[in-house]
Amino acid sequence: YTQYHGMNGYVPMDDLDPASREEAANEEYRTFGGKDVDFEVKVHGNVSVYNGPGEKFDQVSGTEGIADGTTVHIFQYVQGEDGTNWGKTDTDGVTQGWLNLDRDTDYVNENASADAPEEMFRWLLLHQHRKQLQLRKPHQHQR
Repeated sequence: YTQYHGMNGYVPMDDLDPASREEAANEEYRTFGGKDVDFEVKVHGNVSVYNGPGEKFDQVSGTEGIADGTTVHIFQYVQGEDGTNWGKTDTDGVTQGWLNLDRDTDYVNENASADAPEEMFRWLLLHQHRKQLQLRKPHQHQR
């Protein structure tokens, strides 16, 4: 039993094809319309970088993160399933990782529109509906 993109269900183990963390991160990047970009952001606080666009990908090991006030170059961008903006950078000129642009930087989404409050309301309604579906127990067939 698993959850995938906010939906719950059973998946037969024979149908699963294990993927590396890098393959999973690349798939998420493609699925959510990731794009190559070229901009800089300033980091707020000492922040960690992740192995993919989301905290579910865990922090990159062996790095101290990025120090407060550091300006970093973002070369890949994706808006995740939950609407969080993520940017890929390199932490020390070698190790690459993903930053939560909304929480950890001075990033401003250039695509924010005047309809943003209405879009947020729709997203909240959808999110609440998904939560209610998750609270329901799956129907089990009796034989």
